[in-house]
Amino acid sequence: MASHGKVVIDVTLNNSNVTADIRRLEQQFRNFTNSFTRDFNSSTRSVESSMGRMNGSIQNVLSSTARNAQAASTSMRESFSQSSRTSSQQIIQNFQRAGQGIQRPLVSSANVVNRSFSSMS
Repeated sequence: MASHGKVVIDVTLNNSNVTADIRRLEQQFRNFTNSFTRDFNSSTRSVESSMGRMNGSIQNVLSSTARNAQAASTSMRESFSQSSRTSSQQIIQNFQRAGQGIQRPLVSSANVVNRSFSSMS
């Protein structure tokens, strides 16, 4: 049955028992509605849970990154204060260590976010 932008349900009723047919259709519709609502609510809870876990992970990584950035800043400051006593090679190594301290939590953050999105799909 053709229609223009409308959902059409073609129901052929048994004339000898119209009331029973209508009740059967009503029950089928209730079953569908209940099933849809249950599935939708379950999906919503799953997404909310994944988002909560991901948010917590990101907060942890940001805190860790801030701590490591502070440590890197301290390390760089010490490197500058020691520059008169140390070789340029040692200063470079200090900067590399400081950079690694920042890089590790960022890589960890990317992994956490990837896992969180993977668990949502």
